[in-house]
Formats: sequence, structure tokens, C-alpha cells
Amino acid sequence: MVRERLKVMERRLLMITHVGGALALLFGLLTLGAFAHVNPGYLKQGWLHLKLALVVLLVGYHVALVRLVRQFSRDDVRRSSRWLRLFNEVPALLLIAIVLLVVVRPF
Repeated sequence: MVRERLKVMERRLLMITHVGGALALLFGLLTLGAFAHVNPGYLKQGWLHLKLALVVLLVGYHVALVRLVRQFSRDDVRRSSRWLRLFNEVPALLLIAIVLLVVVRPF
């Protein structure tokens, strides 16, 4: 009973992240386009390339989460709780790196 409730909560949370992630990507692309329109050299900055690569990794992480949720729904997760806890920290590290790149703009 508790497991089934957690599965429902998991699916709902994933849907919220789909919506939030899609909106973040949409507004990010619109902002990127606006900056590039004003200053074409903006797209040639190294920090921006690294930031976009980290964003792609974040999208890949989200795809991995979708697969993981499917495994949980089938009760077919073979990962240890330690691995899951470490995997849970990946987006925080990526987001910290992304924010630091935007603020510092090292290259």
C-alpha cells in the first residue's frame, strides 16, 4: 500500500519536472536567442559552450530519471540505496556549476 502510494507520488513529481524543465528550456532558448540577436559574438564565448554542455548533461540526467521511474514502477530497480543517494546529488552539482559559470564567466 505504501509502495503504491510512493509510485503515484513519483509519477506526479516527474510530471512536474517535465513541465518545469520544458519551460526552463523554452525560456532559456528564447533568452539565448535574444542575447545572440543583440550581440552575435555572445555565442562564441567559451563559458557559454561549457554551460550549454552542462545543460545537455542535465537533460540527459532527466532522461535517466524517466527510465529509473519506469524501473521503480515495475519493482525492477537493481541499484543500491547508496548509488541512488549519490545519483540524487548529480543535478545539484550540475546546477551549481552552471550558476558559477554564468556569474564568473571565466573564459
